[in-house]
Amino acid sequence: GPYAGILQSRAKPTATLVEHIDYESVDIAPVAVPMLRDGQLKGYAVAKVTASVVAEDAKKTKANINLYVTEALFRTLFDDRDFDPTQKRPAQLEALGDKIATAANRRLGRSTIKSIIFENINMLEPGNARSVVAK
Repeated sequence: GPYAGILQSRAKPTATLVEHIDYESVDIAPVAVPMLRDGQLKGYAVAKVTASVVAEDAKKTKANINLYVTEALFRTLFDDRDFDPTQKRPAQLEALGDKIATAANRRLGRSTIKSIIFENINMLEPGNARSVVAK
């Protein structure tokens, strides 16, 4: 009715400023995560990821970003008992990437990491891991 029209005319328009944020890719060294199932070592998931990071933060805190993403990647894959590196489903990897970004951002104390992209993930048999580590 007319009352609603009066309320609308009094409402001040709000401007939304969209801040442009530049992102930079930070390569994370491959991480080997032991896959323990039923108390036995089934092998190692070797994951290579890239972090999409606020460019300004990438320059200042690259070492911390590497450290916290590596830690979050290891913990996330190690703790997820349903994760099977031989079944690389995009939706599962995206969800894991989100978990890793959230955990690393928590350690960094701010939302520096926009996303984690899995470049590669493979399963190594327990006996083959030594040759990879030695290189």
